[in-house]
Amino acid sequence: MLGFWRKHNDYQDFISNFLTYCSYDKSQLPEYNHIISKLWLLDLDPLEDILRPHYSNTGRPANKQPEFFRTFIVMHDLGIPICQWINKLKSNFIIRTICGFKLSEIPSISSFYSFVDRICGPEVAPKIRKFKRKPAKKLEKGEKLAETP
Repeated sequence: MLGFWRKHNDYQDFISNFLTYCSYDKSQLPEYNHIISKLWLLDLDPLEDILRPHYSNTGRPANKQPEFFRTFIVMHDLGIPICQWINKLKSNFIIRTICGFKLSEIPSISSFYSFVDRICGPEVAPKIRKFKRKPAKKLEKGEKLAETP
C-alpha cells in the first residue's frame, strides 16, 4: 500500500526551514548547491499515480517514497553506493535534509533494496545488490562452534 506522499511544496518548505533555521556547518552548503537546485525543481508529485499500481491495496503503507527517489538521485550525483549510504545519511546533515529525512526517520538499508526491487523488478535488482559477506570460518573435523552467551 502506498502511504503518505509528501507533496513538492511541502518538501520545499521542509528544505528551506531546515537549511535556514537548524545549526550545522554552513560552509559545506556550496558543495551541495547543484544537487539542492536540481531537487528543488524536481517535482515528483506526478510519480505518485505512476507508482500506485506497483503497491498492493492492503498491508502496511510504504512511506517516504518520494524521499527514496530523491535519495537515489543524490547517491548517483555523489557516486556513493547503497551499502555506504546509510552511514552518509546519519553523519551528514545537509545530505539527509536535501533527501527529505530527519535523523529519526532514516530508513534501513533493506528498505532501500526493497524499493529497488519494487521499482526495477526482479531481473534488475540482483545486479544492484553488491554485498560483501565475511567468509564463514570452516570447522575442522570434530570441531564445534563456540557457545554464545
